[in-house]
Amino acid sequence: MGQLTDEDKKKNRFNADKISNMVRVWPSGECIDQIDHLDESQLGPAERWFKPLVQPRTLHERLVLLDCQNQWPGDYKEQYPIILQQKELYGELLHSNAMYDVLSMTLAVGNYLNGGTPKGQADGFEIEVLFDGKIADVKGSDGKTSLLKYIIDKIVADDPGFPDEVRELQQ
Repeated sequence: MGQLTDEDKKKNRFNADKISNMVRVWPSGECIDQIDHLDESQLGPAERWFKPLVQPRTLHERLVLLDCQNQWPGDYKEQYPIILQQKELYGELLHSNAMYDVLSMTLAVGNYLNGGTPKGQADGFEIEVLFDGKIADVKGSDGKTSLLKYIIDKIVADDPGFPDEVRELQQ
């Protein structure tokens, strides 16, 4: 088996559906080893059909690559708007003084609360702490105010220039 030529593609011998189907039904490595070691008379029709195809051991990887190339334009068109949104969000977060203030205050409060323990005086924390509920689960003495709400309230009170979007989240 050589490389697929443009002529092969034009003849529709290897269209996207055929490639996807071949990748889907490709026998496992163990099956291929068994097929290789059996006599032609011991093979069923499906195995006889696959036996010449599996001889170049890289064919399956080539089919997977072709399948990926065939699906890429559709996947790309579908994902592109999401990628642009994420890029814009990342840019805003990267240059956000408000986010820097929230992260700095979170680190300072965490260091204060963990003072005297091995976790005190940390240089950083995993960002998941903000989202996995831990910071929202820590409540004040009133039993209502979460640590995250306290941090935001403190920053907003200290900085009149804090973004209005965050002030709205306070309500």
